[in-house]
Amino acid sequence: MSDEAVKRRIAHAKESAKQRCRELGYEIINSDNEIFCFIASRAGIYERKIRIVLDDIDRQDVELIKRIRILPNQTKEIWCRPFGKRGWKTVELDFENKRCQ
Repeated sequence: MSDEAVKRRIAHAKESAKQRCRELGYEIINSDNEIFCFIASRAGIYERKIRIVLDDIDRQDVELIKRIRILPNQTKEIWCRPFGKRGWKTVELDFENKRCQ
């Protein structure tokens, strides 16, 4: 797949994820895409820091978000859009780096 096609896929995945969060009642705060792509905030009380990846969630992605310290009312999440699929695979970690769900 060309670099341009990958860029389009990731952009579409990010917009899809943001829209899904908006539908769940979250406000979106864009990030710098270094670690997290955006933050979904609900009334300033609860925040989800979300990283978007394509195809598969690898160990490096999980280790990257584990290094970030967050508050108890926040989660660190990786949302993965597999090739050719409309759904999401996710990993969600709490402030102690324990898996949620």
